[in-house]
Amino acid sequence: MVGCAVTDGIAALDIAPRLPTIELTIKGQPCSLKNSRQMAHNAKTGLWFPVPSKEAKKYLRELSKQVPIREPLLTCRLRVLITIYYASERPDLDESIILDGLQTRIYKNDRQVREKHIYHKIDKANPRAEIVIEPFQGDLLMELSEWDPAPPKSGGAAPRDLNDAIPF
Repeated sequence: MVGCAVTDGIAALDIAPRLPTIELTIKGQPCSLKNSRQMAHNAKTGLWFPVPSKEAKKYLRELSKQVPIREPLLTCRLRVLITIYYASERPDLDESIILDGLQTRIYKNDRQVREKHIYHKIDKANPRAEIVIEPFQGDLLMELSEWDPAPPKSGGAAPRDLNDAIPF
């Protein structure tokens, strides 16, 4: 795990400020994977299967030129914020090609994304995707919500609320 592991108990609070945040801008307008798939036929099995369109393949090639491979890849659960600037109102808001393209470049698998915030904006002159990737804090928040604020056995007073227990 790369800087994203949440450890047992309150000790997890000590690592929160050091978790990485990655900010990227990818130039070009992403196409919708849902609307741009083509069907191909496997002659051996007789089955049909979806393949990305030429437009999707072109966007993924451009993305790979703009996004260097991060070593080591992130392996933790992630939160992403993506603002897609389209050249017009016509395209559907679809971030799936971006998440697929970042797989094996920034993180190991796009199934690691546990929280997404996706926004659609217009910039006719400069279509692009602005992306923020950060560790998913839900695991940490869940641990805090399960924290028992009972006074310690030594007789000291427990914090009044969870914010009093956070050291940052």
